[in-house]
Amino acid sequence: MDVELTALLALQLLPGAGPAAWTRILELSGTAHAFITHGFGPELEARLTASQRERFGPAARRKAWQHARSELELAEAQGVLAWGRHQDAFPDRLRQCKDAPLVLFTRGTPTWNSKKVLAVVGTRRCSQKGLRWTQSFVRNLPPGVVVVSGLALGIDGAVHRAALERGLETWGVHAAGLHAASPRQHTPLANNMIASGGAVISECPFEQTPTPGAFPRRNRIVAGLVDAVVVVESAIKGGSLITARLAHGYDREVYAVPGRPDETVAQGCLQLLVHQVAAVAVDAGQVVRELGWGTGTVPASLTPVPAHLQDLHAWLAQFGPLHRDELHLKRPGSQTTAGLLELECLGRVRVLPGTRYEAI
Repeated sequence: MDVELTALLALQLLPGAGPAAWTRILELSGTAHAFITHGFGPELEARLTASQRERFGPAARRKAWQHARSELELAEAQGVLAWGRHQDAFPDRLRQCKDAPLVLFTRGTPTWNSKKVLAVVGTRRCSQKGLRWTQSFVRNLPPGVVVVSGLALGIDGAVHRAALERGLETWGVHAAGLHAASPRQHTPLANNMIASGGAVISECPFEQTPTPGAFPRRNRIVAGLVDAVVVVESAIKGGSLITARLAHGYDREVYAVPGRPDETVAQGCLQLLVHQVAAVAVDAGQVVRELGWGTGTVPASLTPVPAHLQDLHAWLAQFGPLHRDELHLKRPGSQTTAGLLELECLGRVRVLPGTRYEAI
């Protein structure tokens, strides 16, 4: 048995202190096992209130230790891996964050320290336009990028599916235990992610169900695991904004997809852009180039968009599908007509009923 792993999990299960507080406490006690065994020490114990002494006293520590042992035994029986912050295998990016979990659980074996890790997140109540942009963005990422999201409905689910189609490793971070996928309808998706070399990740006890406070805690893991975050769509108070602001605080790159101010799902992204938390995300090629990851590529079945048409294609991916007349009102000039025709011939634009155009 790894006693330090067990002790770290015991601390994580003890109520009354969060990961950032435990980080400071461990700097004083040296190891989690030392704290579980000896507590704060006589000098610090004397400064605690009666309720704090009860909360962190010997009886509470013993109970947490037993709970941690049970959780680790259950995880092993269920094929779930446990990763402690004391281990070299713990993700380096997350270790840099003061409020990182002390222990992570995974189904699957993620390539933690890949050179290119990108989160793409967004609202559950997304638009069809947002879904199409997400699919196009992820499908145009270059090989070797690991794609992270929250395994929720809406944008997150589209991110994971597109990553699987592109053949990219993808991680879903849970706000609940790993006894079941959450939401349940994403069980096949989660299984496919694991089978394809990705992972489902959580800091929660195995059978814990989702609680409101678990989602912001989940978001900090998403932000801490990655080099950059792209927010596709979010309302003003969306959880994706929490992820973006946390990532900004961790000195990660943040991007947001702009939209119309009268669209609820665009208002959060616009707020990030106005407050200079995020830079504009146009397409995968732009984001990949700015991150120094080379150039975005498209699947072999799709023809790359020529440089002179990338602006039109990206614009249509963001605002389409649009009627031909509406296109000419928004982008007047013969170049739009010629560009649409060329994109259609290349198979990068689809003409829908009613002469509406949609980017592919």
